[in-house]
Amino acid sequence: MHRLYSVEVILWVRKNYNIAGSENVVISGRSRAAFAALRYLNVIGGMLSQSGSFYSTSEEKENCPIYTEFDGRLLTEYKKTPKHPINLYLNVGLYEIGLGRVGVNRQFKDTLELKGYKLNYKEYKGGHSHLNWRHTLSNELIYFFGDTKNSNALQRTS
Repeated sequence: MHRLYSVEVILWVRKNYNIAGSENVVISGRSRAAFAALRYLNVIGGMLSQSGSFYSTSEEKENCPIYTEFDGRLLTEYKKTPKHPINLYLNVGLYEIGLGRVGVNRQFKDTLELKGYKLNYKEYKGGHSHLNWRHTLSNELIYFFGDTKNSNALQRTS
């Protein structure tokens, strides 16, 4: 079975709908979305991370999500690369798996701010669940696209 990747889907949507520029494309997910945003700058202009797992490492010993010891791969990647024109939104629940997830999200936020990224960061009183992410999604979309009540709907190109 052929597996579609997020960038392939974005390219298909661009071909079939009137979407110009990477600033109109936001990718959402956990830590993989942040990797994709960094890797595909010509396609993706925004990244929404809901409870990112930024503690995964390249070390022989992986971080424990509750007590992290090493910088995660993604944090290291953003530290060593120059700032890119990516608009970012991070959120994490205060009742996630221990404080490790909250701590690495805070560390990632601090790193991004020091590099000068446009960023919005929120912590909510909740855990790691789709129910919590559903309640934050409307504010996140408004952050990226503004109030769209008076804008034109997405139009098919053909």
